[in-house]
Amino acid sequence: MNKVLFTSRYASLLLIGLMLTGLFSFQKVPEKKSAFSGVWDAEWQMINTAASGKSINHQMSGFMRFDGDGEVKITIYGYQGCIFSSDTIHNELQYKVQNDSLTIFNDQDQFQLSYLIESMSGNEIRLQLMEDIGVTLKKQQNKE
Repeated sequence: MNKVLFTSRYASLLLIGLMLTGLFSFQKVPEKKSAFSGVWDAEWQMINTAASGKSINHQMSGFMRFDGDGEVKITIYGYQGCIFSSDTIHNELQYKVQNDSLTIFNDQDQFQLSYLIESMSGNEIRLQLMEDIGVTLKKQQNKE
């Protein structure tokens, strides 16, 4: 029962995070969508796992495909015991890059999720959602 409540708490935290916008940083990142274009392997990870217990897995893999027209296709591979999701999830959303934020949103409703861009190189991007969820994107070769 406690495990279910704990997982539900983190699922609620993730959902709340999906609605947050306007994360701030001192680092400036170019405003070009082209830096994100292509297919990226993605790994979500809980940064602070001390309070969650050992029976819950704190990582989840998937991929993101950023198209030049502002569309992003996201697939995440949840699994039993994963703190994020126990199911595979597919989403097709829109994205924009402004200053130090990657914002993923749905034009049809008010869903919006802003990630802080911590670092960018040609083949790797590190993002942060709230204080305790990190995402690492690694560019796939020859899949654009």
